[in-house]
Amino acid sequence: MKLFVSPHNDDAPLWGSFTLQCERPLVLTVFDSHIQPARGHTRCDAETRRQEDREAMTFLGCAIEFSGVPDNEPDASIQHRVRAALSGWNPSEVWLPAVETGGHDQHNLVGAVGLEIFSGTRIHRYLTYTRTGGKSTNGREIKPTGAMVLKKLQALTCYRTQLEIDALGCWPHFIRDQNEYAVD
Repeated sequence: MKLFVSPHNDDAPLWGSFTLQCERPLVLTVFDSHIQPARGHTRCDAETRRQEDREAMTFLGCAIEFSGVPDNEPDASIQHRVRAALSGWNPSEVWLPAVETGGHDQHNLVGAVGLEIFSGTRIHRYLTYTRTGGKSTNGREIKPTGAMVLKKLQALTCYRTQLEIDALGCWPHFIRDQNEYAVD
């Protein structure tokens, strides 16, 4: 079994859509959305975000599972829960977010824990973004076909919570350069 580990609900299609369409791995979304509802964005609850993921995966042709790790726990607790969530899998091949200097803390945590858990597995690392530099492009570009780009754009429209709530500040990820990069 091939496994694509997505820290948050929209990360797989944002940063790995072309890989998903070529490889058809099972997608595992690690975190459930609790931070956004706690900040008053009640439409961004965990079940709504999971439904967005399910809908997006229909465009990309992948099955999806959810670990259910709350994204608002203290760091030590989150690390333990991420480790437990990833330990239950035994893939032949795995895609993880690359650990990047200045990268998103939870992306880096999932990537680092995944490198430990899956050390004997064929590992691929995909790039996401850094807090200061924006989208990460310092890697091998994954070349899509036109049809793959169309499916990616269709999948991204499923994340209405991230696109329509301006205060979240997530929508720029959806309209910037749609190229994808890996460091393997």
